[in-house]
Amino acid sequence: MFNHYLIEEPEECRQMFGDFDKSKLEIKLDSYSLMVHSYRGEFVQMTMDMNYSDQYIGYYRMMFNFAGEAIDDFLVSEWKTWEIYRRISILEEIKNDIKNEELLQIIEMKIQETKKKF
Repeated sequence: MFNHYLIEEPEECRQMFGDFDKSKLEIKLDSYSLMVHSYRGEFVQMTMDMNYSDQYIGYYRMMFNFAGEAIDDFLVSEWKTWEIYRRISILEEIKNDIKNEELLQIIEMKIQETKKKF
């Protein structure tokens, strides 16, 4: 089910996880329920708690119609260290765009300092 999210939102996943390692992801069913919604009608909703690298990162929610087809899904991040991954990702993108060797060394040093905060 989470694969649907990985395919649908590749840029968000890259920013959130960096080099995503599926073996570090643990998904546990939290709840499922029949929902009656004012404009979506009736559907089944599943909520799954997610841990990545042994840290709670939030929950993933999917909604299905009665034919079993996914009608919507989303990830709600509550991951405290996500900001560090995002910063590293931005710094690495900037590093790839810069041709000045001195600036590259400074950015690489900042990346390494940020990674040490884990």
